[in-house]
Amino acid sequence: MLVRTCQVLHRYHPYYEGFDVVDFLCRWFRLVCYNLPFAYFSQMFFVQPFVRFAIRRIFPADIAQRDERNATKTVKPVDETEAIADVIIREKEIAAGK
Repeated sequence: MLVRTCQVLHRYHPYYEGFDVVDFLCRWFRLVCYNLPFAYFSQMFFVQPFVRFAIRRIFPADIAQRDERNATKTVKPVDETEAIADVIIREKEIAAGK
């Protein structure tokens, strides 16, 4: 395992030439620039939808229960006094242990 790790590190930075921080940072930044587009878009369009699909299939009862519980809550307070009242109510719920 250690030999393989050293081979991978060697691939990204030639340590036999000595260690230069600026060169290392330049190589790291280049690697990030190469990997970021694939990583970002694969996460957005493949991984997240798959995980959401899997979670919806594994825990349908929990999700339905959460949706029922959240359906009765108001989405957005109308004015500042209503928002303050909601905060006070939530503080009381937390203090009561809900």
